[in-house]
Parts: sequence; C-alpha cells; structure tokens
Amino acid sequence: GADPEVRVGDLLPTVVGADDDGAAVRERFPDAPDELYGGMLRVGLEPDPGVVDIVSPAIGQFVVALDGLEVAVGDTTVVLETAEVEATEAGVAVTPSAEVRFSKPGVFTRALRVAIHAEAAFFFLVAGLALVAFEFYSAGPGVAAATGLVALLLAGYGMAVLPVRWWAVALTLAGVLLYTVEFQRNDLGWKSLLGTGLLVGGGLSFIDGSGQLAPLWWGVLLVVASAAFFFAVALTTVVRARFSTVTIGREGLVGRVGVAVSAFDPDGVVEVDGARWRATSYRAAGIGPGSDVRVVAVDGIVLDVEPADADGVADETSQ
Repeated sequence: GADPEVRVGDLLPTVVGADDDGAAVRERFPDAPDELYGGMLRVGLEPDPGVVDIVSPAIGQFVVALDGLEVAVGDTTVVLETAEVEATEAGVAVTPSAEVRFSKPGVFTRALRVAIHAEAAFFFLVAGLALVAFEFYSAGPGVAAATGLVALLLAGYGMAVLPVRWWAVALTLAGVLLYTVEFQRNDLGWKSLLGTGLLVGGGLSFIDGSGQLAPLWWGVLLVVASAAFFFAVALTTVVRARFSTVTIGREGLVGRVGVAVSAFDPDGVVEVDGARWRATSYRAAGIGPGSDVRVVAVDGIVLDVEPADADGVADETSQ
C-alpha cells in the first residue's frame, strides 16, 4: 500500500542481498514494471498492478482496504478480516475492526533512525572527531568529549547499517587529521586545502548505494564548511581564550621561565606565570612534567620552548 503521489523505486542497483545484475530482486518482484529498475514511479490515485495494490491517504482507510485479502502463512492461506460494516442514518459505514493508533518511537530510536541517513552518519563522524580534538586542546571539563563520544556512537551505528565505502571513511579521517595538524601549528596552508578536498570526496562517496541510497551533496558541503569554520575560527578562539592571560602579552613571554605540565614529543603544555599554553620544543629531550623551560619564541598561540638549563648544558659541552 502507498499514499497518493508517493514515489516508488528504484529497485536497481541493489544494495544488500542480491547479485550484481539484480536477478534476486527481479525474482522477488516479477510483476514490477521496467521503469522501476533504474528509475522512479509516481503513484497515482488508483492502484498500479505489480507495484501498489492499495492506494490510501490514511492509515485507517488502509486497514479497511486490507479486509478480505488472502495472505499465505506457511502452508495455509489466511483471509484478513479488518473491517466492520455498520448501518447508520446516513447509510452504511465501514470502519476498522480494531482501534488504529500510531505508536511514536522513543528519543533513542528516533536518534538511531536519523543516523542511518548517509549525510547524517557523515556529519556525526566529523562532528565527533572535531569535538574530541576540541576537548584535547581546550582542556575542558569533559562535556565536549562526552558529546563527541555520543556523536561517534551514532556514526558507528549508521556505518554498521549503511553500505559504507570504508575507503571513503578513511578519507574522512585523514581530512579531519589534516585540519587538526594545521590547527596545532596555527596555520592555514596546503594541509587544510587537502583536508577539505578529502572531506568532500569522502562525504560524497560515503555509501555505495547510488540510485537507492546517496548522500545529499548540499548536506555534505554544509558539513565540510562547518568543519572548516570550526577548526579555523571557533576552536582557535576558544583555545586562545583558554590558554591566554590578561596580564602578559604573548610577545612579553619570550625569555620567561615556566614549568612543563606534560611530556613533549615535541609538543606539550607548559605553565608560565600561572597560565597554561600549548608549546613545542625542538630540544624536547629531557623535558617532562615538572621540568623548567624557557620561552624562546611565540608562534601564534603556540610557544617555542627549550630546557631552562639549555645554555648551561651547551657551555659545558663546548668546554
């Protein structure tokens, strides 16, 4: 059954459970017209043999229309009795034999249904990875990480249900990674451009079901544009506010001595005059939590540091 003006199709290409030429689908729907294979058919006001047996604008009318239908159940044939005929002052009324009610799914079920759309699964994957990066660099209370975890779980459900192309998922992961690398260096260069291209390619190729299932191109572009804005503007602004101090300008930090909060490889976090900063060191050997470091340069919101006793070590070595 179907509502009037519903579009039906297309049956090919098949996504799951059929061979490449669609033989299994044609065997299952032998009476389907040829236009359903590789095309769409719009349902009219009357049934279309081989496609739609009942055209009904309301669920109650659909249940009534099922009355008298023969259904094979195992080796027996069952005749459905779904309607009641009552005499009224206006004539004869045909009503469903049982009360017809809609069962509204819960929030959890509705969230899972959203995740099985191709562009939605792509969005949840990108958003989850971006929120994890946000939590890592902002050193927040964990709200972003929890939200990112929920997004990744929804993305995982969508990818488990949809016929995803895993190489497209790999392109998406690589694109977010390139964005993260560029953000870490406080730069917008070729890595960001390449990351944008990878995200667009991964999003448009996310699932292998063209014809029946395909991501909306404008939805993919919207997700990619949002990710680019997040890494280029939003994340940079939040991290700058988190790791900055109102009493000391960035340029005034050069020469100051601080303490390493984390290990360096070669990036880490330092604390200078009570404020935490992201930092990097080309002389990371020996820098660990609690090590004294000296600021030698400032690159955007990233400090270049070296061990505080680096000059002394160098002098001893030269002697």
